[in-house]
Amino acid sequence: MSRQAKRELRGLVGKWADRLGLDNWRIRVDLVRLPSLPASAGKWGRRACARASFNVAYRQAVVSAEETVWDRLPPAERERTACHETLHIVISPLMHVAEQMMADLPKGRREVYEKWLNMADEQVTEQLAAALVGRRPKKGKVT
Repeated sequence: MSRQAKRELRGLVGKWADRLGLDNWRIRVDLVRLPSLPASAGKWGRRACARASFNVAYRQAVVSAEETVWDRLPPAERERTACHETLHIVISPLMHVAEQMMADLPKGRREVYEKWLNMADEQVTEQLAAALVGRRPKKGKVT
């Protein structure tokens, strides 16, 4: 992965961090090889395109992009990906609280709630990214 790709990722994440008011966070970007994900991982196949990890208490985050995928993404998809991962940082305090609350649940119940929480996190993050970047999800009916 080139330095240019890392510079681009840093610029895109920085742009979205500024727009989303994350000036009190320390965010690092990295290009890595991410582990394989299940087949249902999305339209990019078995490998994740990017992910955000964070330490809410210290307001530190790392946005990692999959080095073998990033260069192949169209520019609009790189933009959406950077926005999406930055939104995970915005939502991370809520995720942290929910995870702390679930920690005391019995393992079986906790696993179910963790799955629901992760699905909700991805859905909200994806909808916000689509709205912010300008690519809207398919129309739903409002009654």
